[in-house]
Amino acid sequence: MKETIAELVRPQNLKEFVGQEHLVGEGGIISRLIKRKFLPSLLFWGPPGCGKTTLALLIGELFSYPLYHLSSVDTTAGEIKKLFMQAYKNYHTNFCPTIILIDEIHRFNRSQQVIFLPELERRKIIIIATTTENPSFRLISPLLSRLKVIQFKTLTVEEIIHIIERALEKWQVINPKSSVKLTREVIEFLANLADGDARVALNELELILRVGEGEIDLKNAQILIQTHPAHYSKDLHYQLLSAFHKSLRGSDVDASLYWLGRMLATGTDLMAILRRLIVCASEDIGLANTKALIYALAAKEVVEFVGMPEAQQALAQATVYIALSPKSNSLYRAIQSVNEAIKRFGSLPVPVHICPASTPFLKELGYGKEYLYPHNFAGSIVKQEYLPREISKLNFYVPSSEGEEKIFFRQWEKIRKFLRDSRP
Repeated sequence: MKETIAELVRPQNLKEFVGQEHLVGEGGIISRLIKRKFLPSLLFWGPPGCGKTTLALLIGELFSYPLYHLSSVDTTAGEIKKLFMQAYKNYHTNFCPTIILIDEIHRFNRSQQVIFLPELERRKIIIIATTTENPSFRLISPLLSRLKVIQFKTLTVEEIIHIIERALEKWQVINPKSSVKLTREVIEFLANLADGDARVALNELELILRVGEGEIDLKNAQILIQTHPAHYSKDLHYQLLSAFHKSLRGSDVDASLYWLGRMLATGTDLMAILRRLIVCASEDIGLANTKALIYALAAKEVVEFVGMPEAQQALAQATVYIALSPKSNSLYRAIQSVNEAIKRFGSLPVPVHICPASTPFLKELGYGKEYLYPHNFAGSIVKQEYLPREISKLNFYVPSSEGEEKIFFRQWEKIRKFLRDSRP
């Protein structure tokens, strides 16, 4: 099989490596490790196609240690142990450790991850592992504590353009008779389409170069490529939801709509989006705008009844309404205060006068005996204690003066003063 574009463009040294300047540039952690000739076990964490495996291979070549490349998908525990035995032989023969490069280490189960722990302590092996998933969620703590985590950044459009241009140069050298030419517009289109993933850009470029003819303009490129699914991962899922919620809370309509659009484009579960809208309406708006929760629930009903793509208008409507609503987290703070009081004071008994006198025995004990029925009094409010004595002076709900809540603010101030400050 002919060499792929990705193989052609793979850098042979650090000078050819594109991106991750914060790691391989002057003063970067990788540059310092190479300069000092010190190599601890590393975990490269970052999005797909940003150069994790490529950089790991380059490091292995620079240190000249024996290197074995594993795929976490099809490697068994027995194979890992055999590799350890080979590493011991290498160490006793060459007096140097063995590098084990593991792609997507998060796919190893717990029992496989545990196998590495004693070997890492003995320093007979050095792991350089890669992952696209948040390691704090996917790796066991003892293994994570033995690895130096290096975070990679998504490649920029300019960096991917540079990679594409270098690939085109190398392609022309080995295929001098090729008539395929790409316009600048197509190169920029490929770089944007890649969404930070150089592998995507190179795969699409290879398709164009192998099946295209003559000058390829944007229209022809789009016909060849069709569409490419947006990059998605568990980390990105939670990042997008977080950005959406924080933009709603911050009342930034444009940002809220953008993150909504991003989630819809990546296929985020609509129920996850709706849950954010509902939580924001109750947690961040509350009584400042009592209609916000109604809008969020109405959007849920539209999604279930109408479906996509029409339902995205209802999602956008609820998003804008919630983003522009006055904000108050007084209900959230009230619940937090209640939970703190429960932890502090424990399970306090219910005052006897508001306990249900549901049996003759309970009546004899005085349950409900001194209860005053509010509807028998003016304004349906009467002076009596509803809280246990130990916490009767605590204030859990502290209303804000935002939006509609200023009405509740005035009402509660009046009632609270009557009930608490003038107790019978």
